[in-house]
Amino acid sequence: MMRVTHRNLLIALITLLILGGAFAFMIYKISAQGVVLEEYIKILEEQNTQEASLLRLQKIAEDTKNDRTQLQGHFLKQESESLTFLNLVEGLAPQMNVTLETTDLNKIENKTDKSEWIEVHFDLTGSKEDIVRFVRTLEVLPYVSRVNSVLLTVRSLELWQAEVVMQVRIMSYES
Repeated sequence: MMRVTHRNLLIALITLLILGGAFAFMIYKISAQGVVLEEYIKILEEQNTQEASLLRLQKIAEDTKNDRTQLQGHFLKQESESLTFLNLVEGLAPQMNVTLETTDLNKIENKTDKSEWIEVHFDLTGSKEDIVRFVRTLEVLPYVSRVNSVLLTVRSLELWQAEVVMQVRIMSYES
């Protein structure tokens, strides 16, 4: 072979090696950038998921505002609101032909779950049917409450008396 051919072959080989090296370097850089791009895509997807969750929660909060406002009225948020509850009960008694006297009102704490309750003692007087109907009404009042005990005694043929112990929970629906 001639020298010119050898020289051209050598130049072609060196050029091929340089171009192959440059090509390999570009492939490496593209691959590295692809890894970085995949990380950015994951971060972007997480942000989009969080934004979608936030928007969904905001929509739920907006859609349930009336329901939450209504539910708010079924809880005593503090001890001083027990007057509202007592006014409701004392207003119901005459409508149901029952004489009501509030004899005791205490704030108590449940030892097991640390919940706070207002415990109310009522003395009721009226016919047996009216007293039973009134106690059933107490059981379904729109509060987180419970009737703990009812002691029903006869005073005369038509007059009965009941001692009722009831508890109403003090709690906040929303923080």
